[in-house]
Amino acid sequence: MAKSNSPEFLSLFSKGYPEFVEAIKRLDPNIRSSELSFFALAFLNFSTKDIAAFTFVTPRAVQIRKNRMRKKYDIPSEVDFNKWTRELLLVQNSYRVVT
Repeated sequence: MAKSNSPEFLSLFSKGYPEFVEAIKRLDPNIRSSELSFFALAFLNFSTKDIAAFTFVTPRAVQIRKNRMRKKYDIPSEVDFNKWTRELLLVQNSYRVVT
């Protein structure tokens, strides 16, 4: 689904990883579906080149988008973007336990 840039990708991803989608929506309740799809591709650990191929853009466009999302969501530049998405669940779950 992701590789073919299918419109059903986000729906199926949301069903398969509901905790991740909830964690992202806690960060930004008004997140655009295109941003959520981009985070989903990163969560699935696709490379910049793979994301570019799947979404029919250049690798540079993907990198620019990552940088804009880093700024919007305060993701440090020294942290791997894909790793941050996967660790978001751990951070959100530990936060939920503490509060």
